[in-house]
Amino acid sequence: MGRRPSKLVSDSPWQGLAFGSRKRLLMALDEREKQAITRLRADGLGYKAIASTLNVSRDQVRAFTTRHGIAAGPRPEDGARWCRWCGSRLPERSDGKKPRFCCTEHRRLFWRSHPEAGVRKAFYQFTCVNCGTQFEAYGNATRKYCSHACYIRHRFNTRGGK
Repeated sequence: MGRRPSKLVSDSPWQGLAFGSRKRLLMALDEREKQAITRLRADGLGYKAIASTLNVSRDQVRAFTTRHGIAAGPRPEDGARWCRWCGSRLPERSDGKKPRFCCTEHRRLFWRSHPEAGVRKAFYQFTCVNCGTQFEAYGNATRKYCSHACYIRHRFNTRGGK
């Protein structure tokens, strides 16, 4: 018995793709990322540097550049930085700070679409004054209650709240 060809998905956005290709399609690069990869590669950055700058995987960058024949340009000088949203080169600042984005709009767009890329350090552990439950809160070091309902119960000595 001969080998059967891989089955194709019909009547779906994966029309014409083998089953193994689904994951790659779901994680496809958008047009902005493709342009940024092209620009950064021409500026001489490697796959890993481009991936960390744009917050995509190294394999996605490598696959895109090899598929489209994008060769690396001359290596950049040390300390050069690029916008994490669009990949444009960032100018040096006179105060010594190292910018991550070329403008406020790109900073907001990046953090809105990549909230997991941020380092969140302000988690605090508490015990609820009313019910004694252990809970964790982010960004508020003085919290006393686990919920608004516990606050109402404790403050007004009632059984109210949800």
